[in-house]
Amino acid sequence: MIKTNAIGVLMTGVGMLAIAQPALAQASANPQPAADAVSDADIIVTARRRNESVQDVPATVQAVTADTIEKLNLRKLEDIQAVVPGLNLVANTNGIGATSTIRGVDYSVNASGNNGTIEFYLNDSPLAAGVLFQSMFDLGQIEVLRGPQGTLKGRSTPSGSISISTRKPDLDAVGGMVNATANNIGGYNVNAALNIPVVAGKLGIRVAGISSDDDGSEVRPLNDAQALRNEGQGIRASVRADPFDGVLLLDLMYQGFRRKSLQYNQVESFNRINAAAGASPVAIRAEDRRAVDGFPIENDQRFKVYSGSAQLALAGQRLTYTGLHLKQDFVSLQPSDNAGIFVNDSVTSAGVTSRFGPRTQTNGKSTSHEIRLQNDDRVAGIFDYVIGYLDYKTSSPSVLTRAIGISVVNNPVLGTRLLSVAQVPVNRGQETQEKSFFGNISAQLGDSLEISGGLRRVNYKAQSNVFVRGVEQTLATLNLDESKTIYSGSIRYKVSDDVLVYANTGTSFRPSNVAVGGILALLAPTPTQGAFFRSQPETSRSYEVGFKADLLDKRLRFNLAAFHQKFDNYPFLAPGAGVIVGDAFRNSVTTAPLLASVPVTAKGIEAELQANPIDGLTFGAVMSYAKGQINNGQLPCLDVNRDGIPDTLTTQPTFAQINTATGGNLVSVCPTNQRSNSAPLFNAALTSEYTASVSRNVDGYFRGLFTYNGASQTDPVNAFDDQGAFGILNLYLGVRDPDGAWEVSLFGKNITNTFKVLNRSNGAIQTELQAGVPLGGGLTSSGSSSLTNYSGDLRVTAPREFGINLRWAFGSR
Repeated sequence: MIKTNAIGVLMTGVGMLAIAQPALAQASANPQPAADAVSDADIIVTARRRNESVQDVPATVQAVTADTIEKLNLRKLEDIQAVVPGLNLVANTNGIGATSTIRGVDYSVNASGNNGTIEFYLNDSPLAAGVLFQSMFDLGQIEVLRGPQGTLKGRSTPSGSISISTRKPDLDAVGGMVNATANNIGGYNVNAALNIPVVAGKLGIRVAGISSDDDGSEVRPLNDAQALRNEGQGIRASVRADPFDGVLLLDLMYQGFRRKSLQYNQVESFNRINAAAGASPVAIRAEDRRAVDGFPIENDQRFKVYSGSAQLALAGQRLTYTGLHLKQDFVSLQPSDNAGIFVNDSVTSAGVTSRFGPRTQTNGKSTSHEIRLQNDDRVAGIFDYVIGYLDYKTSSPSVLTRAIGISVVNNPVLGTRLLSVAQVPVNRGQETQEKSFFGNISAQLGDSLEISGGLRRVNYKAQSNVFVRGVEQTLATLNLDESKTIYSGSIRYKVSDDVLVYANTGTSFRPSNVAVGGILALLAPTPTQGAFFRSQPETSRSYEVGFKADLLDKRLRFNLAAFHQKFDNYPFLAPGAGVIVGDAFRNSVTTAPLLASVPVTAKGIEAELQANPIDGLTFGAVMSYAKGQINNGQLPCLDVNRDGIPDTLTTQPTFAQINTATGGNLVSVCPTNQRSNSAPLFNAALTSEYTASVSRNVDGYFRGLFTYNGASQTDPVNAFDDQGAFGILNLYLGVRDPDGAWEVSLFGKNITNTFKVLNRSNGAIQTELQAGVPLGGGLTSSGSSSLTNYSGDLRVTAPREFGINLRWAFGSR
């Protein structure tokens, strides 16, 4: 367990060192980039496994630097989407996994398992997205690459990668920093770091930590019975050794983090959006940020990450090893009374209290080993190469205890009370292993032309099974052994030192997967329903063209790219809670998260403009248009009127209606050309900063960030979740040391208090009561009910926030 006082000890150590070495703080402070330089002008990225300017890479790359993270007070990974248009990141409410969107397609852990459209990396090693969503502290840089990946490092992905690097120890100078934020809505975030060179130039250590808490989504229960919590504490220790002056470089890192949270599911009265609906017990607007659950979503997550790398440089070549081991433990309890039917949320019998909600416990681990050989010195003055091997294993056994509520809704004598809770254990085991060989070679033909190409051979194995009350669910049993070869290629031509044009192409591969949620929802599926439990192996082919230009003595930058990508067997998971289907096991109607393999075409344009018109003033604009569309795919659907078009739900159909409409298949199949993701087609981010000298030792600044999100249709069969265009404005005002040793900033996020509902349920939400379960005395449960008339699954924009940020650093920082 990570203690809060660990952070206090770290910060105290930083303060004591600062007092002891004031001269060092003045002499060694690293100056920040000049305010009159075009942003990103000298940013170095490692997108192609070697250090090069972001402007020299023949692909779309965005680097979010440590300076940008601090300037804009970006405190969690989801915040970077404000400066990376077209990227959509949403953490799951249970804390396990996340949904990520880029270039027109989604990644959902429920649809693709651990094989995302986007791969996440920490210090060059693949890592589960859920770990990185927990916190950001003491980072070096975040690189967002778009398009197919896999012939240069890591894993094969169709849409891009997000690589996060932590700050490494400085071997020559003592340093440290403290970064503290507090806001007006009950949140704080304090992170600090201390750097010590143990042996000058040879060995150094860096220790960093974070402590934070806030109210999360700010959604509160009607009775305010329990305080909200979103508490995180973490520590990181890094060691770097350079014993032979660059010949051998060793890096080791340990990171521990724990997050505990209490959050609620937001609802609103359904008659607020559907006048024909009946009144709910309490009138609730979406703006009220209220919940009717009897208890909160309780998450307790612990992560331990061990990583290391070794680089051996000899004879102009470099041999690199990177490895990472992750241990993660999740415990999550979620309420099942979504509609707020019951006056009690738990039942006590024989001294044992059972809460009406599923409990999930997952103890996962993953291990990756990658070895690469590449050149430092260009071979024959022409060629650069990278060859490598990856071995990546994961294991994620989990125990889900389903809670089945037993009651008679609206009992005139007892009131609406939960009478009993039946608990059903569901055990899942899952192990995967990927082994891949990859290589890439580029040829520099003269001063202007570069041609490159690469291959990757992937072998993926997976074994998984599901047991319900000790009985194996054979439809969920998976024994995969799939292989595929992918390729990439690019051509780059430098028109001048400041202008280049390029084109690239690439393919990708993702293995099959099983939608366990659908299997658990339908214990006696029909053959048609069972056909939507498993996806087929996915492949894609992408093409991109673009140019990059630095103009007017580097005071103006303009980059433009266009892409086109086709997917075969893209795993599309039904939006929201799933498809409304008939349940043959209970002779009732339910929703099931069913999975379809469909063809998809994604295309779009991405542009970046950065300018420094006068000294002290910079502004930038980054824009993305991306449209992903299913091409004549066959999706599971609700089609009671049998017209071949998914029904827009107004009232819940009966089991008999679904059974008749589907000829006993209990699910319809509809041809569709709908969008493949729910993100807006168009996104943009506008940034600006003006800096002026207040005195010889103080600079003042004013900066702004405006994020624009275009209109979006989340689910075509949901009449209530379409989202109009909106913008979010953040403003920052502060003073700082010209050399960056300290800074004080006042900020306001969502200054205009813009409020938008980003997602809501298709109709009134229900509390599921399993039909046919004996109650005692011959009674049976009455099935699902939505009599309270609340709309749920709400996700809304963050509330307005005002705060102060204090940063102080000395020495090597």
